[in-house]
Amino acid sequence: MKNELAKEITDFLIEARLDLSVDFLSIAMNTSKTSLKEIKWLFASGNRNNRYQKIVLQVGKGIAGIVWKTGRPMAVTNLKKRNEWHFGRVSYCHY
Repeated sequence: MKNELAKEITDFLIEARLDLSVDFLSIAMNTSKTSLKEIKWLFASGNRNNRYQKIVLQVGKGIAGIVWKTGRPMAVTNLKKRNEWHFGRVSYCHY
């Protein structure tokens, strides 16, 4: 059952990534039993390896941390210019 759900989530991410024409799309969740400020990528599409699984994100820092903290999706059209980061209905990073 757990593997079936993981496959469905991964398939959804692949389809959504292709529909959105983005390079990387993932789902991060709190995995720590002691801290609510630590989140990790659980599922991803567009990754070239599994190194993303070792990344520990912090709430309020970076794109994923800001999305986690605010609870709002975020679209980034230009990573170099922070004033071009937009909050909206779709959260993606395209560069």
